[in-house]
Amino acid sequence: MSHSMKGTDVSEDYPVVISKFIIDAKEIEIDAVAKEGKLKVWAFNEHIENAGTHSGDATMALPPQKIYVETTRKMKEIAKKIAEELKITGPFNIQFLAKDNEISVIECNLRASRSFPFVSKITGINFIEVATMAIMGKDYRSNGYSVLDLDHVGVKAPQFSFSRLKGLAEGNDIDRLQDSQEEHYCEH
Repeated sequence: MSHSMKGTDVSEDYPVVISKFIIDAKEIEIDAVAKEGKLKVWAFNEHIENAGTHSGDATMALPPQKIYVETTRKMKEIAKKIAEELKITGPFNIQFLAKDNEISVIECNLRASRSFPFVSKITGINFIEVATMAIMGKDYRSNGYSVLDLDHVGVKAPQFSFSRLKGLAEGNDIDRLQDSQEEHYCEH
């Protein structure tokens, strides 16, 4: 019996999910707002680190710098289909995995992500205002912007609060690069 099956009641009621890590894949997110299943605004964030870093801990660039145009087209089409199928009204975020122009959906969150303020600043469009308008049944008139036509690049980097912790022992850090988590030990 394999290690994953020991001590586990595996059945249709208790499935075991096994993930596959894809080496050298990129993670890209779309932050978007839809009204009655139709996309109103969207922006792609490219994770600078390879896939595997938690999106809240990732460094992101907008507009994407190293993503094929065809990849962004495919992701937008997938986002349109998901928004339409789920009849989304309001903010949502989809995390994609891309390698060699092959795309997988990691997850779709029907809420504003932590990067909504970032995409609002970089695009000049208040995504939360657009989401509020959609939820209230009001129309948003787009100015025809394209995130690929921005004349600047924004970079969002994570901010960790470890430096504010009293008694933090320098050098007692454990850095787990595979999931971008850091553990620090405080001396009492």
